[in-house]
Amino acid sequence: MLFSAHHGRLRIRLRIVRQGCDVLLVFSGGSAHLGAVALVSPHSNNGDNLLILPGHREDALVLEAARNVSVRLGCSVCVCAGIHYDAITPEEIQHVETMVRTLTEQCITALTKARLALSAPQ
Repeated sequence: MLFSAHHGRLRIRLRIVRQGCDVLLVFSGGSAHLGAVALVSPHSNNGDNLLILPGHREDALVLEAARNVSVRLGCSVCVCAGIHYDAITPEEIQHVETMVRTLTEQCITALTKARLALSAPQ
C-alpha cells in the first residue's frame, strides 16, 4: 500500500508492507534517506527499540507512529523514516509532523478494513 500527503513544497510518502500479522512502514519526503528506525511490539517487556543516525531528527516521528500502530492494531511494527527538505522552516516541520500523523491514521484505517475483510464470513 502507498499513501501520500502534501502541503506546499512538502510531500510525504508512506509505504506499507505487511509482514504476516506485523507491519513495516516507510516514511519519506524530499531527499529520501534513512534517518531513524523504531521497532515496537505489544508483546515485549523490553520496551521500544529506536535507532537514530547521527544528525537526524526523525526519532520522535518514527517512535510515535510505531507505538500508535502497534497499540491500535495489536501487532509488532517497524517504522523507518528519512525526510529532508533544504532550509525547512519551523512551520514546515509542523506540517511534516501533521502529515505523518495523518498518514499514520490512514494506515491504521486501511489495515483495519483489510483485517475485517479477511475475517468476514464468506
